[in-house]
Amino acid sequence: MKKEINIEAYKNEWFTYNEIESIKRWLDDVENARVIPYSKVKVLAREKIFSKENIYV
Repeated sequence: MKKEINIEAYKNEWFTYNEIESIKRWLDDVENARVIPYSKVKVLAREKIFSKENIYV
């Protein structure tokens, strides 16, 4: 199911063209399951933050 956003409402709230396009791309990614699960993001972030240590919290 393709979600349509109200572009005029975003323009009235002073969103830029790039911000609106970013929202459209994000919605498309979510609808087509092209997102990373939270658990994967958490692991990647911890590895990046604590990459110089051998102990991961």
